[in-house]
Amino acid sequence: MIFDNVYPINYGYLLGIIGGDGEEQDVHILSNKVKGPIEEFTDKLIAIVHRN
Repeated sequence: MIFDNVYPINYGYLLGIIGGDGEEQDVHILSNKVKGPIEEFTDKLIAIVHRN
């Protein structure tokens, strides 16, 4: 089965914060204020999604 779904999201990492995989902590920016790709983001953390 082939899916052609594309979910454009702003994805990056937090400098200096090391995640469980030994790399910088991954982040996904979900915002109703941001309407396109961003280079930098400053706001409040409102949720943490922990995946096993």
